[in-house]
Amino acid sequence: MKPFLGIDITTNRKNERLNGNEFLILKPSEILSQTLAKTTEQKDVIIQKSKMPLLLRIIKSICLFLAFICVSALLRARVSLAEAYHNAPWVFWLLPICVILFVLLTICEKVKSHQVLDTDENQHALATHDRVMKDILAELAVPDNAKNVDVLLLH
Repeated sequence: MKPFLGIDITTNRKNERLNGNEFLILKPSEILSQTLAKTTEQKDVIIQKSKMPLLLRIIKSICLFLAFICVSALLRARVSLAEAYHNAPWVFWLLPICVILFVLLTICEKVKSHQVLDTDENQHALATHDRVMKDILAELAVPDNAKNVDVLLLH
């Protein structure tokens, strides 16, 4: 049997071999695997700390969506701006409020991200993760110019 893209194309229903085993030639040492797991967890925590809270990200997305709706409504209106303001003044008030809120939340997001990611401790943790990844690739004899390849496993 030769799997195509890791898919078991055999007709044997009792095949218990994991799809994709053909692609597993080497595995990193247990020490490097554990170190990678720890540094990946630290990296995930750092990235999560650098993000805005979910509620503020939702508000930011809603503001952008409402701003697009307001602009679209103003551009598609077949009346003058004065008449549009007379018919729906809330659109003219909602648009700048949404744009200003979106810009402020975007700036706050960038500032928070830079504050969290630019600390020496976090820079060291991210560099450690990158170093562990390079060590694993070196241990597995992966060339520096090798391209990343995704292998899909189906269980």
